[in-house]
Amino acid sequence: MDKNKAIAYFEKVIRDTDQVLPHCSEALRAELLEQRGHYELALEALRKPELTGTQEALLRIAQKPRGF
Repeated sequence: MDKNKAIAYFEKVIRDTDQVLPHCSEALRAELLEQRGHYELALEALRKPELTGTQEALLRIAQKPRGF
């Protein structure tokens, strides 16, 4: 599965969860909301841009304290 398919899958699961929630018991609603939180976190991680090698090197340099 590629990244775009995974993003589409998690977006669909979240939409489906939102449609089902009003019809669930309180206990099931709590479980679904917890799962939804995991899906949202996965989406956030998948949507973060990937850094190139040069960008990673620049970040390491920028984060390293310098002594002048």
